[in-house]
Amino acid sequence: MVSSQQVKCLEEVVRTRSFRAAASSLGLSQPTVSENISRLERELDLTLLQRTHNGSALTDAGERILPHLRAFVDTTAQIWRASEHLQSTAQQHLTLAGETRRLHRALPEAIAHMTTTFENLNLRMTPTDLDGMYAELGSGGAELGVFVRVAGTDVTPDEFETIPVLGLGPVGIALPHHHPALGHEGPIHVSELRGYPLILTPWPKTIDITDQVFPLDSRGPVSLIDDIGLGLDLVRHGLGMMLTTGITCYLHDERVTWRAIEGVPELELCVARLRSSPPSPVGRAFVEFLGLWCARCAAGFRYDPVSGVLHASEWIDQWLVRGREGRGDAAVGGGAQPIESGAPDEAASRKFSK
Repeated sequence: MVSSQQVKCLEEVVRTRSFRAAASSLGLSQPTVSENISRLERELDLTLLQRTHNGSALTDAGERILPHLRAFVDTTAQIWRASEHLQSTAQQHLTLAGETRRLHRALPEAIAHMTTTFENLNLRMTPTDLDGMYAELGSGGAELGVFVRVAGTDVTPDEFETIPVLGLGPVGIALPHHHPALGHEGPIHVSELRGYPLILTPWPKTIDITDQVFPLDSRGPVSLIDDIGLGLDLVRHGLGMMLTTGITCYLHDERVTWRAIEGVPELELCVARLRSSPPSPVGRAFVEFLGLWCARCAAGFRYDPVSGVLHASEWIDQWLVRGREGRGDAAVGGGAQPIESGAPDEAASRKFSK
């Protein structure tokens, strides 16, 4: 079948009157140019070029057929462009499963970014635990999974591919500004929190770490709150403390004081997919944007292990302010403007582009 490369080789030989010059211009080897034109002549059963004292030139048959070959290449290009447009405008489905609430800050920007490519985007999220997430991925009910694990650990079943996209830093405690445990610098010892009301999200990793950090006989009243933002709002009003990472706390409510807890591990946000199922265009685009977003987010924070405090850069504060202004209220907003510093997580993008 006639190819666009064959026609380009023919056109360039005609323009330069030389196989060697055409090869140099096209960035190909001279044998490759010769083979492309030979295949084109065999395909058409015509002799297209002849050697003259001025170099290679079209035969009479070549003169008559070249305009049709150019039209063929143009039509082929138009067909591919139309195909790509139809693919982008057809309804695209993306289903996420797992700890999808972890993405609440990134999702508005991700959707806004993706709708510039996929005009008809259908996004569905299925909040579930880790076992439920793997079940959704394995059955095809979800393309991507979202979960949190202890940094550096790998308990993912072999049939799934998992990469970390954001280091959330050490687990700590969000406290009201007046709590006495904040009266000294450095990470807080759990003994300083004995008996104080505890606000938790009902996620498996949170429950596991709570059981490690707060023995039953040392806990105060426990409240399970499904929404992180609501839990931190309760903390801000002096109604308890909340186990969370510094970045998670800051992105939801930077007005709450967060401090690391002694001896508690660091966590990382991960994305998973079924190895045997190639990523869809919309799934690949989502992971690529999420890698970029997370890399920029991580670049805006610095954890000081001596003081046990997480420091945010000025542009993170400005980004959060823009989010509040975008919503027109006093609550921490959805980050209406993209973060403007940092570099994309290229490793994440590469792994999910296969």
